[in-house]
Amino acid sequence: VIAAAHSKPREVEKALSEILCLLDDGDFDAAQLKIEEVKEKYANVSELARAKTSLDRKRHYSRPQ
Repeated sequence: VIAAAHSKPREVEKALSEILCLLDDGDFDAAQLKIEEVKEKYANVSELARAKTSLDRKRHYSRPQ
């Protein structure tokens, strides 16, 4: 019961999954927009920081050297 009280809404779980798929597909702009959208609705989602870090790293390493 306590764990359920701290679980994320289903919408957040779905959005995080979408963000990861967008990152895997290399659609960085769409991933950025989705991160911002979720952040506006749900300010305290710790996974968003990790998603943003992944986005920044993938953008950095996908640039031509």
